[in-house]
Amino acid sequence: MCIRDRVSTQSTGASVVLMCWSIQVSLGSMLFGWAACAFLKYRKGPRDDWYARYLITFTFTQAVDILLWTLHRDTQPYPPTYGGLQSCPDLQLQFGKFPAADHPQAHNFYISKFVLPIVVFSQHAMQLTYPSSINASNRSRMIAWRILPCAVMMFAFGCTWLVPSPYDHLHTQAADKAVYADLDGSRTLHWGGDFTHHRMAEYLCLDWIPGFKYSPVCREHLPSHLSENISDTSYAVFTWFVVQIFALLHSGIVALDFVRVMPSRMATVHLVVLAGVVGSLAYADSTIQLGSKWCTYCLVYSFVYCSDPLWYPVLCAADDKQAPPPKTSTAEAALPNKQVRAGLRQRSVIGSAPRTRIHATCDQASP
Repeated sequence: MCIRDRVSTQSTGASVVLMCWSIQVSLGSMLFGWAACAFLKYRKGPRDDWYARYLITFTFTQAVDILLWTLHRDTQPYPPTYGGLQSCPDLQLQFGKFPAADHPQAHNFYISKFVLPIVVFSQHAMQLTYPSSINASNRSRMIAWRILPCAVMMFAFGCTWLVPSPYDHLHTQAADKAVYADLDGSRTLHWGGDFTHHRMAEYLCLDWIPGFKYSPVCREHLPSHLSENISDTSYAVFTWFVVQIFALLHSGIVALDFVRVMPSRMATVHLVVLAGVVGSLAYADSTIQLGSKWCTYCLVYSFVYCSDPLWYPVLCAADDKQAPPPKTSTAEAALPNKQVRAGLRQRSVIGSAPRTRIHATCDQASP
């Protein structure tokens, strides 16, 4: 991978950047997602209710992007910046510090650090309510565990800022001389802060354990005979891979949950779409860490879900025999086992009471 080569296409427009670069595009993506949800709720197919519920969680990210783009437009210059969205590196990787109430990036911070991870958690939680009998008794536990990666996201995030598109891992905020106001797709939102090479190199060299000064991933901590053989470009590629690994872990959790709650053929359909979206982002932007570009995910699944009657009978009909939908409601499936069993026993008692009275009456009437 050549980090600089991918960025050089920015000025020529050679790279394809499809969406999510302005308020208008985010608004259009959100409205399209809502229209798809309304259509699915109206159609009332066997899976349409879940399709609509899952899709609408992705429109929440578009609403957040609209707020962030609005803040970028309305934030006036303040020393030593030129205005717009700015990263807050001193507020990343921590929970204890907050910006002053009148700080120009205060709203940016609270939206990025707290609202965005909550929206991502809603996507995980809704994904795990897919209507099947697979792991039905474990769904509530699985949903609870998804709090952990979202808490890690909260810890890591600070303030959202704008980065070049295609992504430049060597970009620094000091290189920006004016507020980005064009709609040509040359900049995109980077949720949560600055994770470019220079910032990652700083993080990898932090004394995470007090009094322990050696880090095997910090070039400055390596013996000189090793660090001298590591070029600047090689180390930049390494820090880029570190960020991609964490982004890929998130996609891996999404893929795992599809497999754990869906029949095999239905899961395969979702995994193919997921791989296609992640792969296209990796190709177009040289990274998969740009969460705002996941409006692509929403739009693609809108088409997939609305066309369910066309592909499901061909690709997934055999799933109905493998794992039929649960007889209990989705709400019951998410309850702990004891509560579900108690509810079923109560139904059984209520349903059997009239039959007992009928038998007693017949017995009394017998000669």
